[in-house]
Amino acid sequence: MLWPHCSRTDSRKSLVKGFSGVLLFLAASTLPAQLQHQAVVRPTADYLSIDMTVAGADVEALFETLHEGMRVRVEYRIRISSPRDRPFRMLGDRLLREFRPGVEARWDPFLAAYVMVEDNGTTLAYADEAAFYSDLFSLADYRIPWSAVRRDSGLVVETSAEYTPIVFVPGLSLLSLFTANRSESSPWSRHLVNPAVAEP
Repeated sequence: MLWPHCSRTDSRKSLVKGFSGVLLFLAASTLPAQLQHQAVVRPTADYLSIDMTVAGADVEALFETLHEGMRVRVEYRIRISSPRDRPFRMLGDRLLREFRPGVEARWDPFLAAYVMVEDNGTTLAYADEAAFYSDLFSLADYRIPWSAVRRDSGLVVETSAEYTPIVFVPGLSLLSLFTANRSESSPWSRHLVNPAVAEP
Protein backbone atom coordinates (compact mmCIF):
# COMPACT_ATOMS: atom_id res chain seq x y z
CA MET A 1 0.00 0.00 0.00
CA LEU A 2 1.54 3.30 -1.10
CA TRP A 3 1.31 6.62 0.68
CA PRO A 4 -1.49 8.93 -0.56
CA HIS A 5 -0.64 11.25 -3.49
CA CYS A 6 2.74 9.58 -3.90
CA SER A 7 4.16 7.59 -6.81
CA ARG A 8 5.72 4.19 -6.21
CA THR A 9 9.20 5.59 -6.98
CA ASP A 10 8.76 8.59 -4.68
CA SER A 11 7.48 6.37 -1.87
CA ARG A 12 10.52 4.10 -2.14
CA LYS A 13 12.86 7.08 -2.05
CA SER A 14 11.15 8.24 1.12
CA LEU A 15 11.40 4.72 2.51
CA VAL A 16 15.16 4.65 1.90
CA LYS A 17 15.72 8.07 3.46
CA GLY A 18 13.76 7.18 6.58
CA PHE A 19 15.24 3.73 7.08
CA SER A 20 18.84 4.73 6.38
CA GLY A 21 18.70 7.21 9.27
CA VAL A 22 19.22 4.40 11.77
CA LEU A 23 22.80 3.97 10.56
CA LEU A 24 24.02 7.58 10.67
CA PHE A 25 26.61 6.56 13.25
CA LEU A 26 28.64 4.72 10.59
CA ALA A 27 31.94 6.18 9.46
CA ALA A 28 31.72 8.92 6.87
CA SER A 29 34.14 7.03 4.64
CA THR A 30 31.68 4.15 4.21
CA LEU A 31 30.31 3.97 0.69
CA PRO A 32 26.49 4.36 0.58
CA ALA A 33 26.14 1.25 -1.60
CA GLN A 34 28.06 -0.95 0.83
CA LEU A 35 25.97 -3.22 3.01
CA GLN A 36 26.22 -2.21 6.67
CA HIS A 37 24.57 -3.33 9.86
CA GLN A 38 24.04 -2.23 13.44
CA ALA A 39 23.84 -4.84 16.20
CA VAL A 40 22.78 -4.63 19.83
CA VAL A 41 23.78 -7.59 22.00
CA ARG A 42 22.14 -7.90 25.42
CA PRO A 43 22.71 -10.68 27.97
CA THR A 44 19.68 -11.51 30.13
CA ALA A 45 19.27 -14.01 32.95
CA ASP A 46 18.01 -16.76 30.59
CA TYR A 47 19.36 -15.96 27.14
CA LEU A 48 21.44 -13.75 24.91
CA SER A 49 19.31 -11.30 22.93
CA ILE A 50 20.48 -9.92 19.59
CA ASP A 51 18.94 -7.16 17.47
CA MET A 52 20.29 -6.28 14.03
CA THR A 53 19.38 -3.64 11.46
CA VAL A 54 20.78 -3.69 7.93
CA ALA A 55 21.13 -0.85 5.41
CA GLY A 56 22.80 -0.32 2.05
CA ALA A 57 20.88 -2.70 -0.22
CA ASP A 58 19.74 -1.31 -3.57
CA VAL A 59 16.06 -0.73 -2.84
CA GLU A 60 14.90 -0.16 -6.42
CA ALA A 61 16.69 -3.30 -7.60
CA LEU A 62 15.17 -5.25 -4.69
CA PHE A 63 11.57 -4.42 -5.60
CA GLU A 64 12.22 -4.89 -9.32
CA THR A 65 13.68 -8.32 -8.58
CA LEU A 66 10.64 -9.31 -6.54
CA HIS A 67 8.13 -8.08 -9.13
CA GLU A 68 9.99 -10.00 -11.85
CA GLY A 69 9.19 -13.22 -9.99
CA MET A 70 12.48 -13.74 -8.19
CA ARG A 71 13.13 -14.27 -4.50
CA VAL A 72 15.63 -12.63 -2.19
CA ARG A 73 17.22 -13.85 1.02
CA VAL A 74 18.67 -12.06 4.02
CA GLU A 75 20.76 -14.07 6.45
CA TYR A 76 21.96 -12.82 9.83
CA ARG A 77 25.23 -14.41 10.92
CA ILE A 78 26.12 -14.68 14.60
CA ARG A 79 29.32 -16.22 15.93
CA ILE A 80 29.85 -16.78 19.64
CA SER A 81 33.44 -17.30 20.71
CA SER A 82 35.62 -17.39 23.79
CA PRO A 83 38.87 -15.40 23.85
CA ARG A 84 41.99 -17.53 24.17
CA ASP A 85 44.35 -17.16 27.11
CA ARG A 86 47.90 -15.98 26.66
CA PRO A 87 50.12 -16.96 24.89
CA PHE A 88 47.54 -18.28 22.37
CA ARG A 89 45.66 -15.02 21.71
CA MET A 90 47.50 -14.65 18.40
CA LEU A 91 45.46 -17.64 17.18
CA GLY A 92 42.24 -15.65 17.55
CA ASP A 93 39.06 -16.41 19.47
CA ARG A 94 37.86 -20.01 19.98
CA LEU A 95 34.54 -20.47 18.14
CA LEU A 96 31.83 -22.02 20.34
CA ARG A 97 28.67 -21.81 18.21
CA GLU A 98 27.43 -20.16 15.03
CA PHE A 99 23.84 -19.20 14.27
CA ARG A 100 22.41 -18.15 10.89
CA PRO A 101 18.76 -17.10 11.14
CA GLY A 102 17.42 -15.94 7.81
CA VAL A 103 14.35 -15.02 5.77
CA GLU A 104 13.30 -15.44 2.15
CA ALA A 105 10.95 -13.00 0.47
CA ARG A 106 8.89 -12.91 -2.71
CA TRP A 107 6.06 -10.95 -4.31
CA ASP A 108 2.70 -12.78 -4.54
CA PRO A 109 0.64 -11.23 -7.38
CA PHE A 110 -2.49 -13.10 -6.32
CA LEU A 111 -2.38 -11.71 -2.79
CA ALA A 112 -0.94 -8.41 -4.01
CA ALA A 113 1.44 -8.67 -1.08
CA TYR A 114 5.09 -9.29 -0.22
CA VAL A 115 5.50 -12.67 1.47
CA MET A 116 8.35 -13.33 3.87
CA VAL A 117 9.18 -16.82 5.13
CA GLU A 118 11.45 -17.32 8.13
CA ASP A 119 13.69 -20.35 8.53
CA ASN A 120 11.35 -21.78 11.17
CA GLY A 121 8.48 -21.77 8.66
CA THR A 122 6.72 -18.66 9.94
CA THR A 123 5.08 -16.84 7.00
CA LEU A 124 4.20 -13.15 6.99
CA ALA A 125 2.42 -11.12 4.29
CA TYR A 126 2.80 -7.37 3.78
CA ALA A 127 0.71 -4.99 1.70
CA ASP A 128 2.82 -2.06 2.86
CA GLU A 129 6.25 -1.73 1.24
CA ALA A 130 7.79 0.24 4.10
CA ALA A 131 6.80 -2.33 6.74
CA PHE A 132 8.02 -5.17 4.51
CA TYR A 133 11.38 -3.50 3.85
CA SER A 134 11.90 -2.70 7.53
CA ASP A 135 11.15 -6.25 8.69
CA LEU A 136 13.18 -7.86 5.89
CA PHE A 137 16.30 -6.02 6.97
CA SER A 138 15.78 -6.32 10.73
CA LEU A 139 16.36 -9.12 13.22
CA ALA A 140 14.43 -8.38 16.41
CA ASP A 141 15.21 -9.96 19.77
CA TYR A 142 16.81 -13.15 18.45
CA ARG A 143 17.25 -15.29 21.57
CA ILE A 144 20.07 -17.74 22.17
CA PRO A 145 19.52 -19.66 25.44
CA TRP A 146 22.49 -20.05 27.75
CA SER A 147 22.01 -23.81 27.50
CA ALA A 148 23.22 -23.51 23.87
CA VAL A 149 26.49 -21.74 24.73
CA ARG A 150 28.87 -21.64 27.65
CA ARG A 151 28.02 -18.80 29.97
CA ASP A 152 31.62 -17.65 30.40
CA SER A 153 32.65 -14.14 31.30
CA GLY A 154 34.07 -12.18 28.39
CA LEU A 155 32.19 -13.91 25.59
CA VAL A 156 32.83 -12.55 22.11
CA VAL A 157 29.82 -12.11 19.83
CA GLU A 158 30.51 -11.31 16.17
CA THR A 159 27.70 -10.28 13.82
CA SER A 160 27.32 -9.79 10.09
CA ALA A 161 24.51 -9.81 7.52
CA GLU A 162 24.34 -11.31 4.04
CA TYR A 163 21.92 -10.25 1.30
CA THR A 164 21.38 -12.52 -1.72
CA PRO A 165 18.93 -12.28 -4.63
CA ILE A 166 17.82 -15.81 -5.53
CA VAL A 167 16.78 -16.29 -9.16
CA PHE A 168 13.91 -18.63 -10.06
CA VAL A 169 13.20 -17.33 -13.56
CA PRO A 170 13.69 -20.03 -16.23
CA GLY A 171 15.60 -19.28 -19.40
CA LEU A 172 18.37 -17.20 -17.85
CA SER A 173 21.92 -17.89 -18.93
CA LEU A 174 24.38 -19.33 -16.44
CA LEU A 175 26.20 -15.99 -16.42
CA SER A 176 23.00 -14.12 -15.56
CA LEU A 177 22.20 -16.65 -12.87
CA PHE A 178 25.66 -16.29 -11.33
CA THR A 179 25.54 -12.49 -11.45
CA ALA A 180 22.09 -12.31 -9.88
CA ASN A 181 23.04 -14.67 -7.07
CA ARG A 182 26.11 -12.80 -5.90
CA SER A 183 25.85 -12.23 -2.17
CA GLU A 184 26.68 -8.98 -0.46
CA SER A 185 27.88 -9.08 3.15
CA SER A 186 28.33 -6.41 5.79
CA PRO A 187 31.65 -6.24 7.66
CA TRP A 188 31.84 -8.29 10.84
CA SER A 189 31.38 -6.37 14.08
CA ARG A 190 32.77 -7.61 17.42
CA HIS A 191 30.95 -7.31 20.74
CA LEU A 192 32.30 -8.27 24.17
CA VAL A 193 29.64 -9.67 26.49
CA ASN A 194 29.72 -10.38 30.22
CA PRO A 195 26.86 -12.78 31.07
CA ALA A 196 27.31 -11.96 34.76
CA VAL A 197 25.99 -8.46 34.07
CA ALA A 198 22.61 -9.50 32.74
CA GLU A 199 19.32 -7.69 32.41
CA PRO A 200 16.40 -9.21 34.32
